[in-house]
Amino acid sequence: MAKKHKRTESLPAAVVESEPVFSSRSRRAFGWGGVLVFLGMALLTRTDPFGSNFASWFSPLLLLLGYSAVAWGFFMPPGPPVSGS
Repeated sequence: MAKKHKRTESLPAAVVESEPVFSSRSRRAFGWGGVLVFLGMALLTRTDPFGSNFASWFSPLLLLLGYSAVAWGFFMPPGPPVSGS
């Protein structure tokens, strides 16, 4: 017959308030980058195979700007701490 082990109740961990991983400026850069990538992809559906219309050169520009905004959001230094008042 196997031994029965007593169950011990664990105490709840102390709540530690930490700083957010990304600042509000970084999250804003992620948002704008996502919007630019979405618009670039939507505009990419309007291009012609020969690349002779407006969407053919503007959609890659939007895509590059969107991806760079997302990358900039990752590497952006955190802003000053926000006071609670």
